[in-house]
Amino acid sequence: MLQSDPSLSGYWRLDGNLTDTLEKAPGKGGSSASFVEGAVDGKAICLVPNKPVSVTNTNHLRGRSATIELFFKLNSTPVGNEDPVIIAQTAGQQARYIVGIKNDLSALLYQNVNGNVLTTVNPPTDQQFEVGRWYHLAITSYDLDVRAYLDGYECSLVGGAFEFTRRGPKKSTMTLGATTVNGWGSTDICLDEVACYAKGLTRAEIQDHLQAAGWAERLKATGELVARVESERNARRARKEQSILNDPALTAPGTTRIYEGENLDAISFMVGGIGSGAIQFNGKAEPAIWQIACNFNEVRIDDSFLAVRAQSDDGESVVRALQTEPVGPFAAMASLKFEGEYPLGKYRFEDSAFPVEMELEVFNPFIPMDLKNSAIPCAIYKVTAKNTSSSQVKVDVLASQKNALGYSEGKGGRFGNNGNQVLSENGATLLHMTRQEIDNADMVLMTNADHASGCASWNSLEDLHSTFDASGNCSGPATSQFSAAGKTINGALSAPIELAPGESKSVTFVLTWYFKTGNHGAGKKPVKLEGESGQSVGWLHTGQN
Repeated sequence: MLQSDPSLSGYWRLDGNLTDTLEKAPGKGGSSASFVEGAVDGKAICLVPNKPVSVTNTNHLRGRSATIELFFKLNSTPVGNEDPVIIAQTAGQQARYIVGIKNDLSALLYQNVNGNVLTTVNPPTDQQFEVGRWYHLAITSYDLDVRAYLDGYECSLVGGAFEFTRRGPKKSTMTLGATTVNGWGSTDICLDEVACYAKGLTRAEIQDHLQAAGWAERLKATGELVARVESERNARRARKEQSILNDPALTAPGTTRIYEGENLDAISFMVGGIGSGAIQFNGKAEPAIWQIACNFNEVRIDDSFLAVRAQSDDGESVVRALQTEPVGPFAAMASLKFEGEYPLGKYRFEDSAFPVEMELEVFNPFIPMDLKNSAIPCAIYKVTAKNTSSSQVKVDVLASQKNALGYSEGKGGRFGNNGNQVLSENGATLLHMTRQEIDNADMVLMTNADHASGCASWNSLEDLHSTFDASGNCSGPATSQFSAAGKTINGALSAPIELAPGESKSVTFVLTWYFKTGNHGAGKKPVKLEGESGQSVGWLHTGQN
């Protein structure tokens, strides 16, 4: 039956010899081995510790999808502390895969090219392995989806070594009963009917092989035991679930943790859609780290901040950066407290010299069961002002933003030909950031606040502060010049709020971005991830923007 499968790439029946029935890769070694009654009709090989059988011509046994299938039996309890090997494919200390059994016989072990990670393969019967008993094992791979089956039923895998035969040394040797990789042991073991396939076998196909091998009764008994174990496990889970559901603490109101003082040093709150990049806000309310352009390295974008201005009917104007770190002439808020309950990060500012209470909430859409809208590349800033005085207060909110297109290119950024334009569309005021003759990226800062204004460029922080302090606006052209090589443009939007005594109002700004291509990881060659260019998920980044 096995030989009729077109995906069969190697088959060692071990029926009194080490021949590959496909005549591609005969086994060698096993000088102290003997042949005994096998798990199926015919003989099986019995190996003594550290005397393996090796198969050197194994290049045809690698691939993105593969299966290894065999019968094994331990002839004695392992000695020492090392876990004995069943089968491996290695070159020196490099492994493509190693399959072994735990020294205490409680489970199987699997190691791949990442030698620091072991996966524990737990039997579906929850029983220890018995010395002197035959077992059937199949390990399958559909690229990164590794599965293991014992006596025809799927095992549970615990660990992170989920890549099978596609990577590893280009030339390797398959060994039965031992390996050259340090840290593994060897024991008295019998092996039979070792087969390799160039595809991942299904459970049904594996069980068909066991039926053909005359293991129908064993398959039935194992299935009944697995069903009983699963039923008992499900009952335990149900009892635990009911206990949790009956616990009053589950639905009791929680207490929001408030971070202040030195605890703010550890805050790094990420804002951005799933898989679309993010801005990390620190404990000072600064947008401190920008990773929106497919860049994993941490980059700071200067001149991108929020500021507020407040002026009562009978008082002087007061201007602050909406953070506890000054920005040039924009003085900082005195202090803040932070509440982080993802996806919402909330900053409550305190400053006795500022005539209203200020709060900033940063977040992105995060909607259960709605991946597309939870993956919108954006950061939302909601600024709330509360008038605690007995006088009317006018508050102006400023959002300054550097045109960051090109910041992740080359070493230290590659600005040039950056330009901004202030637009009014459908009741919203937008700052559109582009690069001349480059259409693979853009950014938009927008607000739907009434009477909002904007400037496509500003020359210096001092000029920006002076204009904002005097009028609550930012002055400048609606369309900027394109920047010179190595330079970019800063723009801004501002929005007014009129507050009666005791009144609270909010202004919301949204920053969105679109970067068509970028480098993922540390390599020089761009790596395309799932979902880019419409892969798999079914929408384009351009549709998101």
